[in-house]
Amino acid sequence: MFARRPIRSELQIGIATVFVIGIILLLTIMAILAFSSFRGAYAYRGLARSVSRRAAELPQATVLAQRRHGSVRSRKSRRRADARSSRRGFH
Repeated sequence: MFARRPIRSELQIGIATVFVIGIILLLTIMAILAFSSFRGAYAYRGLARSVSRRAAELPQATVLAQRRHGSVRSRKSRRRADARSSRRGFH
């Protein structure tokens, strides 16, 4: 039914050619992986720099947020006090 012919005889590719193709494929895969790893390392480096810059700004941001939050609280408390006094009849 099926003839027992080696595949190599049908393709007529020498062992040296197969070896060269294998080496080329291996080098291509290694180049792609190296490129990907370098790209990832530089992306991580950029992320680390960004986090470092933002960490340096945290104390200032905390002070600003507390000031803003405090002013919002004082406005709300004044409104509540005004609402309570108007209910009691004080103006």
